[in-house]
Amino acid sequence: TEVRVLDSFLVAVCTHCWEYVALEKVGALRAMNPCPRCGKESLGFSTDSYERVFGVAMKARSRFTLHGKNQKLVESLRKSSDLRKEYGEDFLILLGGRGIRLAEAGGLASRKQKEGGDVIDYVIEGEREALRRRYFISAG
Repeated sequence: TEVRVLDSFLVAVCTHCWEYVALEKVGALRAMNPCPRCGKESLGFSTDSYERVFGVAMKARSRFTLHGKNQKLVESLRKSSDLRKEYGEDFLILLGGRGIRLAEAGGLASRKQKEGGDVIDYVIEGEREALRRRYFISAG
């Protein structure tokens, strides 16, 4: 499971300058801290497609007024940037799990920070919840 998660891809975007957009493996992102373009520690991450994130980044860079889904994506990128600053590489590993949403990754990272343990155990728990959600099985 650990190798699969570290080999999964996330889209990294600088939420400060919007110049840097890259599709990277989670294992490579763990070492990346500041934006290669502007040097700010404001990289946001998404599991959405590179094309969608790139388009939204171009609109955000030109200070275009965003609405609807595009605005939600920008907000989620900024939130993921804040969560990355707070929880570090554990958050990226959790976000790289299959079906784990941004809010769930933040909650799992918070629990891991409080309770300790191996991050992969929390990834497995998050993926299990995602499968329950997908197949309409009640949690509990």
